[in-house]
Amino acid sequence: MEFDGAGGCSVTTLLNVNGTAFGPVTSATCTYSVNPDGTGSSVAQFSEGPIQDPVPVAFVIVDNKKELQFIQTAVIVGSFVGKRQ
Repeated sequence: MEFDGAGGCSVTTLLNVNGTAFGPVTSATCTYSVNPDGTGSSVAQFSEGPIQDPVPVAFVIVDNKKELQFIQTAVIVGSFVGKRQ
């Protein structure tokens, strides 16, 4: 994931749906917002691959702003961690 600092983002990911791998796929659109307490949310839309619905995630910023912990909140059940590069 890449965040532009102004509410826009980009997601590139590999997907596995029922044992079939897709990707890497990159979001066609992505937006995010961050709350003062370090929690936030984003929504990505993909034009390729098996998921056509928007993919929302909730996240929290931790480790001195070096790490994001995510949980997908619809469509797919899953969580992941992103570390600042």
